Amino acid sequence: MKIKFLLLTLAVCTALLVASCGGGTASSDAKAEGPSAKTYKNLPTGAEIEQAYNALIKKTGVAEPELLEIQAYFHKSIISDDKNSASVSINIVDPKNKNNVVEYSYSLASGSMSGPEKVTLSSGVGSNEKFLDKYEDFKEFLFKRSDFPAFSKVDEMVATAIEKSGYGTDCYVTGFTWKSDNINKFSIGVQSTRSVTASKSSYFNKEGNFLK
Repeated sequence: MKIKFLLLTLAVCTALLVASCGGGTASSDAKAEGPSAKTYKNLPTGAEIEQAYNALIKKTGVAEPELLEIQAYFHKSIISDDKNSASVSINIVDPKNKNNVVEYSYSLASGSMSGPEKVTLSSGVGSNEKFLDKYEDFKEFLFKRSDFPAFSKVDEMVATAIEKSGYGTDCYVTGFTWKSDNINKFSIGVQSTRSVTASKSSYFNKEGNFLK
């Protein structure tokens, strides 16, 4: 099971933080109808991410799911490039129970899929934390495929994020996250290879235009 915290400020979702927990009901497929397994040295291309996304949507059995989050992620190993990992994940309303959110993941490095895995939603922290167990509690954070940029725009957006970072060629893209914060911002993270503490994020609107 995974816990996803929805931090609310004036009814606006200001952040999404994922924390992995033990257990869960995730299942894994040895083969998936998406990009072939290979070694990645940076974030996969928009076309590869789209293939993985489409494979995940097919696995859900829902043509137009209500989405809570879409994420593409790249992790650079400190050991060697063949230890790098890249993945795409989606959080959707469970078609079997709309009061639940489930996650499906696609490992581009291995070419395998997993899910569904239940995601527990909550807002606030500490004594103010409240679990969001009903569809009505989290429906304002949901969005559709038409609410985020075309995958064909991803490569252009990544290039813009790298340019805006100012890191030149001494960097790599850690991933992107698309979630609804009532402004519908799409974020791309860039990590400097000169310092582990140097990283920047760029934000785009649903047309793929740079915001900040």
